[in-house]
Formats: sequence, C-alpha cells, structure tokens
Amino acid sequence: MALSDYKTEFEVAVNDIIERTKAGKLSLPARTIKITALCENYERDRMAENERRAAQGMRPIGVKPDGLQLQRLASCLLHETLTDKSVNKMQREEYPIMSDTQYHRRIFGGKRTKYGDKLREVPLTSAVRYGNDGRDYGKQDAIDAEMAKFDKSALSRNKERQREYRQFTKRQPVKKYPLAELQGADA
Repeated sequence: MALSDYKTEFEVAVNDIIERTKAGKLSLPARTIKITALCENYERDRMAENERRAAQGMRPIGVKPDGLQLQRLASCLLHETLTDKSVNKMQREEYPIMSDTQYHRRIFGGKRTKYGDKLREVPLTSAVRYGNDGRDYGKQDAIDAEMAKFDKSALSRNKERQREYRQFTKRQPVKKYPLAELQGADA
C-alpha cells in the first residue's frame, strides 16, 4: 500500500466520525472508543509497514497520524463542549473550554446588544487595571499630577547638579609649586 493511501484512508475515517458526531449518531463514549481504535489501528498498520520496509532495506516512515487529523479528532471529542453556546458556560462548568469564537470574544470584546451600545463581553484589555477585589490599580489623575510636579522639581535639581559638576570638571589653571619651597617647609 502506498504512503498516501494510509493518509487518505485515515482522513476518510476521521471525516466519517465527525459527520456521524455532528448528526448526533455517536455519543461521547462510543466516539472515544472509535477514535482510540482508529488511532491504534493506524499505528499498528504503520509499524507493520515499517517492519516490511526494514526487511527490504528501505528507510522507515512515521508511525503517528497527521497532526491536522489528530486536531480534528480532538475537536470531535469535545464536540458538545465546543458547540455549547449557553451564556453562563464559563460560570457553570468547573473547567470550561471555549470555542475559537468564544475565545476571540473574551479577548477582544463581544457583540453589541440590539438594545444599546453595551458590550456583552468586555475585552480583557479593559480589565488589566483591576484586581480581584474590584479596585482600580491603574494610574489615577491625582497621582499623575503629583508625579508631574515631582518631575519638575527633580528636573530643576538635576540642572543645578549638572551646573555644579560642569564647574568642577572644567579646565582649571595649572598651579606650579617650586620644589625647593616645599622641601624647605619640611625642614
């Protein structure tokens, strides 16, 4: 059997499981058994193919199924959770799993209601400043004004320090001391 045949057969089997799940013909336990059996059979067949190839002196091929198909199977396992559109899903379940659209709404904000301009879901960027206690830990206007005043006084002090430093480090005249006067002072 050619390499592409394994992938095609696996993809057809994955499509069948997904279609039957969306039609409501496969419950979660039956789906779990089908997916596990499909993956184990795929791996067993590929290992047998590798043994055959090794006997012929050919290089082995990968044993694991295609990553995209495995991702589709994982989404199929979580079908009920991902298609649950209830409003209180995040509060109701202990470990909620969001669909792509729910995650996008949580991060970037939700849709507008038909009765006004309020968002149903506030974007996370709005909540960055708030702690668990509901207190706003962002910079307030009073603190900003105080910091601006402090910055002005610090800036003026820095200018004074710079002026003194320049005065101290600028070129000074060279002082000459006669060596004889210094030796006579010691005696």
